[in-house]
Amino acid sequence: MPREQYVTANRFPVAKVDFAFVAADSVERNGTQSGPDFLDLEINQASDGRVRVDWTRRTGGNTEGLETAPETTPFGEPGYLLFMPTETCWALSQDTRLPAPG
Repeated sequence: MPREQYVTANRFPVAKVDFAFVAADSVERNGTQSGPDFLDLEINQASDGRVRVDWTRRTGGNTEGLETAPETTPFGEPGYLLFMPTETCWALSQDTRLPAPG
């Protein structure tokens, strides 16, 4: 999918509400008042500078800032975003929710 089409369609899967990462489509669908789907994120950087962000929807609400996180249960299809380094920042190169090019 070309960059312009991805951006115009507002396809980026992760949003931030207050201090929590949430599924962007759940905010569009439910709004922030009726409970977005919260995400667990894992961010890893490879030695060549690539950054991968794995995300999974989970039950249990916002756990940000809690000393002991409550039990949460993952649900739905997980996904990941792959960012490649550029001269000044990173560029999104893959979103696993989208069909592979080719």
